Amino acid sequence: MRTINFYFCRFLLLAGVALFVNITTVNAQFYSDKRVEVIIPTSPGGGTDLFARLLADGFDEFLEGNPTVIPRQMTGGGGLLAGNWVVEQAPKDGSILLASTGQTTLRQILRQRGMRTEVSDFDVLVAVPMTRNVFVAAGKGVETRIDLPNLRDGDGLYTALIDPISGISFMLQAGMTDMALRVIKGYEGGKDRDLAMLRGEIDIIQQISLQYDATSRLFLDRGAIHLWNDGLLDVNGNIVRDAGFPNIPTFPEAYEAAYGEPPTGMLLDVYRAIIPLVGNAGKTILVSSQAPAEAKQALRAAVVAMANDVNYSARVIDQNRGYGLLYGEELDSALTRARNLSPEQIVFLRSYISEQYEIEFEP
Repeated sequence: MRTINFYFCRFLLLAGVALFVNITTVNAQFYSDKRVEVIIPTSPGGGTDLFARLLADGFDEFLEGNPTVIPRQMTGGGGLLAGNWVVEQAPKDGSILLASTGQTTLRQILRQRGMRTEVSDFDVLVAVPMTRNVFVAAGKGVETRIDLPNLRDGDGLYTALIDPISGISFMLQAGMTDMALRVIKGYEGGKDRDLAMLRGEIDIIQQISLQYDATSRLFLDRGAIHLWNDGLLDVNGNIVRDAGFPNIPTFPEAYEAAYGEPPTGMLLDVYRAIIPLVGNAGKTILVSSQAPAEAKQALRAAVVAMANDVNYSARVIDQNRGYGLLYGEELDSALTRARNLSPEQIVFLRSYISEQYEIEFEP
């Protein structure tokens, strides 16, 4: 009996080694000399663009088979055009990756009109947390955060958004503070909005944390007030400060300091629910769920290699203000929380957005 077990175990060991070698060979061969495109649904220079190009560099360096990895812009409709193209027209062979955001997933959950994709159309390969900061220009009645109630008065503040879903956390913040806010349309992306703030065309802006060193400091140099950071959701469901901005209060903290009590109500409940979506798993790289298993396996192996490479992982952490790549079980856990909006919250958000802004949803 011992002899049989010995040979049986030896057989299993050899079979396992052979299987591992075979999988590794398949992974290495699958992308050999191929071209991979990373589709970027936003304009150049914004946070999603910078994130996508960083990950494109990673896949170019670490994806087995030495494929050529090319980032490609495909803007329009707040990301709808690119997502629809990937699902309806692009090849499903693993050669097309899509840079995406939590806001895009929110569009799918809310069933925004014109969005012809579903969450199930994609597999998420990797993500990074990404928070947002809000700045108000000098001379708007706000010298410190305690002056926040002053934003209710006067002729109103001008801001720039592609649409309310792209800036959903700011729209909810504006609602909770009863901010007198006017939205100027026509700006195509984050870079255009940043320049508008610097030129004085708008008075208040929400900006992704990735842009802090490049642009936010310029706002502050011109006297702008850093009002708050969106924050992230911890494992206990609490909104906590972004470790990259330890001295900047979250929105609920800033609200309580200014009004003497914490925010409450459905707007806050929805805000807390969407933070994991637009923050904890804010930027993602997707592949079609119909892509071959070998392609997904090779892509995920490349993500692990990126995370384990000292130089590349340091680059990711530096660019994302202390946050590295989310993948594997950690990513699965973050996505489960991020997509956990209740039916009541979905109904409320659809109604809130459609009543106040020109966004339509499918029945």
